[in-house]
Amino acid sequence: MAIKNILSNLKFKCLNEDCKEVILYSDVKRHDNICEFQKIICPNNGCNKKLLKKQLENHVKNECEFTLIKCQYCDYKFDKKNTK
Repeated sequence: MAIKNILSNLKFKCLNEDCKEVILYSDVKRHDNICEFQKIICPNNGCNKKLLKKQLENHVKNECEFTLIKCQYCDYKFDKKNTK
């Protein structure tokens, strides 16, 4: 119980580069799940670009050539790069 009390009072700096958050021990996992400075790989098949979590939405919507687009006429899905 004493160790749990000690840990609950400890604060940690987020390990993600450029993040300035200082987090209580009990909030480390939660913060790691939501930190916008976490580096992630684009989830689109074929794209292995590493970017910050806060950049993901824009990358997938506007930049990634591997984002799937659905044909408005037949529902066929194809990579954005094949629209040019």
